[in-house]
Formats: sequence, C-alpha cells, structure tokens
Amino acid sequence: MKLFLLALCISTAYSLNNVENPVDISSASKFLQEIDPFNEVAPHSFPFTVMIQIHQNNVWVNNCAGVILRSNRVLTTAQCLRNATAVTVIAGVHNRDRVEPNQQRRNVPASSFNIHPHYDNNRLNNVAILNVATPFTLNTVVAQAILPNSVDEETFEGQTARTLSWARISGETLSSSVLRSLTNTVISNTECERFFVPGFVFHSTICVASSTQNRNFCGTSVLTAERGGSIVIGLSDFVPPGCEVGRPFGFVRLSSFVTWINSQL
Repeated sequence: MKLFLLALCISTAYSLNNVENPVDISSASKFLQEIDPFNEVAPHSFPFTVMIQIHQNNVWVNNCAGVILRSNRVLTTAQCLRNATAVTVIAGVHNRDRVEPNQQRRNVPASSFNIHPHYDNNRLNNVAILNVATPFTLNTVVAQAILPNSVDEETFEGQTARTLSWARISGETLSSSVLRSLTNTVISNTECERFFVPGFVFHSTICVASSTQNRNFCGTSVLTAERGGSIVIGLSDFVPPGCEVGRPFGFVRLSSFVTWINSQL
C-alpha cells in the first residue's frame, strides 16, 4: 500500500503538470496590495514568471512554469523537461490564451536543456536551466527573478508565501487563462512528512499547507515570499493524490540549489 501511495504521488506530480498550463522587481513590492487572495494577479506584477510549452516530436503536450534567471537563462524543474524534445518559453505573459503585445517567445531545443547532473529522472535534484540562444529583452514586464541567498539557512517555516500559476484550482474543472495566486503557509518538513511515506520529502523540499481559502493549484506553479519585493523560493515538485485539499503541497527548495544555479549562469 505504501509503495502504491508513493507511486501515485509521483505520477500525480508529473501528470498534473498537464495544465492548460514579469516589471522591474520593485513593482513586485505591490505583491500584498494588488493581488486578490485566489484570483487574477495584477497583469505583469510578477515579471519573472514564464510559461513553458512542452513539445514532444513537434507536438505541444503540456505546460510548465518557470522563472527568468538572466536574459538568456530560464529556471524550471527537470521533471517538466522529461521526454521533451523542445520547449517554447513565453515571457511577458499574463493571459496565456492571447498573443499579448508584451509577450516574447523563444524556442529552446533539447540540446539546450541543462538538467542537474544528479537528477534521478524522478524528483531528486529536480532542477534544470534552459539556455536561450536569443536573449529576452528585459523591461518592465520581463525581468529577472531574485532567488534566496546560497548561504541562507532560512526555512521560511510558518511564513506566508504565494503560489503563482495558470493551473486549475482544486474544485475547478478547467485551468485559468490568466496568472492567479493563492496564499499559503510554509510548514516544516517534519510536519510535511507525516502525510507521505518515509523518504518522500527531501531536505531540498519546501512544503506548504493548503491555502487559507482551502484551495490549491493542481498543477505546476511558482512559490514566492515577500522580502521588500518577491523572491522565488520554490518550483512545483508534487501535489497530493487527486489534488486533495488538507494535505501539503511540495516545491523544490531553491536555496538548496542556488550554488549550482549560479555556477551555470
């Protein structure tokens, strides 16, 4: 039974990436003032966020979220790139169903995927960088993300965080056209482990409780915290089976990988 639950958690995390799935950073200081708790964010108030269309043999199969590290580097999870033959990165996007004038699109072949060398094709070391041949033009709606400091031992435990996504929210049947946010509380890994089989939660995992509205994103998302502006502290790692509310949602803890990320820029 435990093995079944582990397998189901892993497969759910990957399959739920199948969702009909960024302003100078100072603009992100409007973080708490301009965002409805679980509704649409102010357009381009998180200019570091990108949507990544995953292609397999020239067929668009799903979407993932990511963030801009540099004009020619984008961070996402290795899990999102599994089996991908190419991706299209869309920056400056708010409404994914429209070709907005601020959008910038870049095609990235698999040969330009920089997957963590110790990624285990499952969830361990679940980070990857996309090397973009034609750099993005950075401006007020396409901007670099701020990550935690590599020596920052802060766990963010007990703190309020925001998840950003185009994914559907628990209780919904369709994903969103526009970028939305939810408010969550970061919990300790010890607390998170209580809900899963032993070994499922890594040191490099950061978990959040169900949102304050008891609603959660059922697909790929970006986790941010407020530090006089938004810093990106996590990328989607897993959701509980069935996107069940009341159980923790897991993210890749980016502070665990900042040294590797910086070495690849």
